Order: sequence, then structure tokens, then C-alpha cells
Amino acid sequence: MHPVEGSISPGLESKRLETELDECKVKLIAVRHGQSQVNAHAEELGAPILCGQTDSPLTSKGAAQAALAADKLYAELGGDNWLKQSAAHPESLPKIFCGPLTRARQTAQATSTFISERAQQMARVGLLTAQQATLVAAAVQPEVDERITEMNYGVYEQRPLAQLQQDLPEFARRWDGYKGQGIDFLHRFPEGESRSDVMLRVGSFLEDLPRRYAGRTVIMFSHLEAIAAAQTDLGLTPVVEGRAKISPDSIKNATPLALN
Repeated sequence: MHPVEGSISPGLESKRLETELDECKVKLIAVRHGQSQVNAHAEELGAPILCGQTDSPLTSKGAAQAALAADKLYAELGGDNWLKQSAAHPESLPKIFCGPLTRARQTAQATSTFISERAQQMARVGLLTAQQATLVAAAVQPEVDERITEMNYGVYEQRPLAQLQQDLPEFARRWDGYKGQGIDFLHRFPEGESRSDVMLRVGSFLEDLPRRYAGRTVIMFSHLEAIAAAQTDLGLTPVVEGRAKISPDSIKNATPLALN
């Protein structure tokens, strides 16, 4: 998959990947990280800041969002009844992935910790054995995967979006799909990535899932652009006149999002 501006379409590759996930009974859930320090700074300024692969830990609000996401995911998975059944077969527990940046790892760890602590609580009252609780904790530890990290904005990392608009107005206009102007998949940020680059590495991650995690739920804790890339890879992104449209409101901080 290597789409260009004006020619993006779901295509056969997206349908094939979607079919393989369904046939292998892989349920895929994406979670964007909680509010980061740069996110909070941008909100204070009232202006977007391009923070891609720059490390920016969660704020206290972001940590609280991650905790709420963990609680919601646990309920969606089936709660205590689900965990009691799954504990006997830890290989069937969700596979948790996260990108390498701190904000993604912290958000993923909140869910891992929630499930692990709930297993220990159940063991204390005899609903699970101590050994089962230990196996559960080991099974839900997040695995870091570089392919699902955020877009690299190159020389514009940590710079205001307004500077990009000033320096490269035509690129900024084509790139900013959030305002309904279409998304440029072809052009890279200076010394950074294009959306095609992100789609290719995220697509590589998705390709591994049917073969390695058949019958399991996979949870990827990631970032806005990487999750948007996954949606496009899977043919879930609305396409109008060959241009993909992404709604940032559909990829909220620390909110589970089913991708199939």
C-alpha cells in the first residue's frame, strides 16, 4: 500500500487484511494515549503543536484518562466473569501492544496494571489461584512495537502548526485533513515522514496479527496519526473524490476504538 494524494482508496489490500482478521477471529482495539504534557501546553495556548516522536509523558489528567480507559476496557472484555474463565487459559488473554513513547507506554500500563491487580484481588478471595493471577499478570504486560509510534514531523517537531502554515502553506493546506481539505499521503515533512510512511509501518504491524494472534483480542495503545493510518489500512477511512477524510473527534485521548 502506497497511496498518493488524490488517489487513496480502500482497495483490495484493505479488504484482504480485514477478511484475514475476521477469518482468524482477531478482534482489534486501538487506544490513543491520554493527555500528554505537550497536549496540555497546546490547550493552554489555544493552538496546535506538532508533537510526533518527541517524548512527552502523561499529565495527571492523562493518567486519570488512562485509568478510566482501563476500567472501560475491562468491562468491554467481560469483567470478572471473563477474567475467571480466561485465567485458566492465559494464552487467550488480550495481547497488549504499545508504541515506544512514554505517553503510549503509560496508557498501556494502566490497563495491564488494572487487569493484574484485579486478578490478585480475585485470588485473595479464592476466585483464582495465586498461580493463575501470576500468569494473568505476565500475559497482559505490554509489548513495545516501534511500528505503531506517532508520525515523525521532522524539523517541525514541537513547533506550532501555525509555523508550518507560514513556512509551507501549500503543504499545510493539503496535509490538514481535519478541516476537510483532503490529506496529502505523498509528501514528507522535512527530515520526517509522510502519511504513506506511517501507513506502511502500521500496515506491517497489522499484517502480523492474523498469523500470530488468531482467536485473540489485540489492543494497540498508540497515537492519532498511527490509529488513523490503521483505519485507512483497513478501509475504514471515508474517502471522497480520492481523498481520505479523518475526524480527530473519532480518535479521542484514552478512548477504546474498535477497528473491526
